[in-house]
This record gives sequence, structure tokens and C-alpha cells, in this order.
Amino acid sequence: MKAYLLIALACFAAAGCKKVRDDSSAAPGGGPFDVRPGAGPGVMGVRGAINREELEHALGQIRIFIESASSVDGHMPEAQVTYEAIKKEAPKYAKFIDDGLIILNIAKTRDEVWAYAVLPQGNFAVLTVQGIERKSQQELNAMLGR
Repeated sequence: MKAYLLIALACFAAAGCKKVRDDSSAAPGGGPFDVRPGAGPGVMGVRGAINREELEHALGQIRIFIESASSVDGHMPEAQVTYEAIKKEAPKYAKFIDDGLIILNIAKTRDEVWAYAVLPQGNFAVLTVQGIERKSQQELNAMLGR
């Protein structure tokens, strides 16, 4: 089990070192990422040069770690364990979590939502065992059982 976790962390670190192209034109309106108050959980007026591609890339790296950690015995790593690994191996992505742009969900099974990111205009990128899907607030709430 420890060997798989070390391999997962190594993959996570190697993948996290890649430069992500900052293409602000990917956001609607061609401007920088801009979430207004009420756009999503934990985000109140966050502004910055973070675009949808960068957030989805971060979710992809988180997926690699969770997939590797949970595929051996089917048990999901605790959110705090995932956060600590991200903080150590990819501090830039840990800042996304600290800023509320990415939320690690406390998933008990592989079939639940693992994490989600707040995208422009109140939409979300949702990470599950199937991958990353874009969802509305209502769709995300239904997936989270709210």
C-alpha cells in the first residue's frame, strides 16, 4: 500500500511540475477569471488570472493522486491526506483549495464527488471516478445530495 502511495505521489509531483499556459481568453468575455459573490461555495469576490483550463488541470492532477490512492483497496483517501499531499507536491494547487476555488469533497466511496472547482459565471468542474464534468449549481447540489 505504501509503495502505491509513493508511486502516486511521485506521479502527482511529476505532473504538477508542468507549466500551464495562461490563456485568459478561455474565460467568457475574454477577460480574467472573475467570480462574483454568491457564485459558488467558499468564494466571495475572488479575482485573479486563474482560468478554467488551469483549474481543470489542477483537478486532473488531484484525480491522479486520488485514483492511485484509492484503486488498491477501494478506500478513498481522507480529504486532509489529499490536501497535505497537494500542499507538499503542488503548492500552487493547494492555494486554489485555500482560496476556495477548488473544494475537496469528503467522499466515502469512489462513486461520490471527489472534488469540484468554481468556474466563471457560477458553473463548476466536478471530479468523479468518470473524470471531470462541467455542471451547474443545481446539478452539483444534486450530486452532493443537498
